[in-house]
Amino acid sequence: MNNRQSVEKLAKESGIVFVGTVIGYFFRYGILIFIARMFSAATVGIYSLGLTLTTISANIGRLGLPTATTRFTAEFRASESHSKIRSLFRFSLVVASISAVLMALIQFGFAERWINLMSKSTENGTMQISVIRLFALTVPLSVLTNIALAITQGYKVMKYRAIVMNFIQPFVLFLSLLILMNFGWAEDSIWFAFVISYVFATFFAFYFLRRFVSIFQTGESIKRSEIVRFALPAMLGSTLTMFVMMADVWVIRFYLGTEEAGFYYPAARTSILIRTILFAFMSIFSPIVSELVKKGDFSALEKQFKLATKWILHLAVPSILFFLVAGQDILHIFGAKYAHRSLETLWLLNSGRFIAAAVGPVGMMILMSGRAKLELWNNLIATIVFFVTAAVLMDFNRSITSVAWAVLISRAVLNLLRAIEVRKIFGMTAYQINNWKSFFSGFVATGITYFWMQSGVFDDFKFRLISSAMLFLIVYLGTLKLCKFDDEDEIVFNACRKKMKRW
Repeated sequence: MNNRQSVEKLAKESGIVFVGTVIGYFFRYGILIFIARMFSAATVGIYSLGLTLTTISANIGRLGLPTATTRFTAEFRASESHSKIRSLFRFSLVVASISAVLMALIQFGFAERWINLMSKSTENGTMQISVIRLFALTVPLSVLTNIALAITQGYKVMKYRAIVMNFIQPFVLFLSLLILMNFGWAEDSIWFAFVISYVFATFFAFYFLRRFVSIFQTGESIKRSEIVRFALPAMLGSTLTMFVMMADVWVIRFYLGTEEAGFYYPAARTSILIRTILFAFMSIFSPIVSELVKKGDFSALEKQFKLATKWILHLAVPSILFFLVAGQDILHIFGAKYAHRSLETLWLLNSGRFIAAAVGPVGMMILMSGRAKLELWNNLIATIVFFVTAAVLMDFNRSITSVAWAVLISRAVLNLLRAIEVRKIFGMTAYQINNWKSFFSGFVATGITYFWMQSGVFDDFKFRLISSAMLFLIVYLGTLKLCKFDDEDEIVFNACRKKMKRW
């Protein structure tokens, strides 16, 4: 595959994931806005805590096997050992299924103890326990879905993951929520709609999997011990990462209660848009790393690494800067009280996301090159930093911003560690001289948008937000164009233009 083809492949598949992830993001964001406006901040807090615990349970239940499946699928394809992929899938499916059922039983059985441990208050405790137990049903479904989609990702085909996780699951969740509310289910509609959405996601994941691997055919023998040695540290590392990403809600509930967690969660969900940008490139970048490391083609790996980082910056920098200038109006969508209570939290969380975007997909470089234990240590250090910082800051100021500061500091430590390690192991850095274009264009767009918002043309926040977003995008892309696109960027934009003409 020549340079042009590799650029087009990375752009195409990353674009699919990015567009799909943005669609899914706005679906989920819309659901959260709907819950916040139809119910109370306490309901948002209950939903966020149940979702947090269930996500961590599912991650542990997966045992790192989806990551291992993606990595070894890419390696087996590189060595043309296609029959081994069937054995890999069957092994991962059986082991992860057993583990997922056990985690679901643990979440169901220990729900009351979890709530008692996380908060001294009994406020909304009974409902929270019921939600956690009901959400436990989705743990096996989530694990099965991710195992199936990991195979398609290993083939460097990202559209099926985008369809299942970013369209089908959130769309069914929202549709089910509306239908159940129409029958008078109130808050219960949220919890049951969540379960229904995962039933559909699992079905379609296996439906699409049939295009790559047969569930019933056997294959060549594989080194299961090698898969397990990679998967377990990967699982522990990703669980710690997820724990830090989601433990903020737990810490807030423990110190401040469910309602304050409800004020924090919209800011956290808003900042996740930056993470979707990283995820879009890491999803397709992960099998590329495995394949190129297996072939020993580190020159091509460096090109792909720098290219992915540049496009991450092209998308992340304007998103972060727009959230900075328009954050209050964005949070106003949830309600006026969120615009004031959650704004500083949004700024801090976005700063942490920016650091992750700035260093590029360094975590994936470490993990998918087979260094799962090193990534585990990185995440362990970040976890310790988060809890120590959160405990210290809470002693000085018991507010949701203290937790946001702890998240920012822990993410900075984690990603700077990864960047140093990538430099030491591979001799690579994410930066190129022409990366300045993203920052320059972003600051120009931010300045012009700020003066527009202060002009007072629109008093209503909705019109002000829509006009500001359009102005920011036009100025950013226009300035980027004036700075002149690189050859790789021209390939991507030409491909986009051709795609739009077909539509």
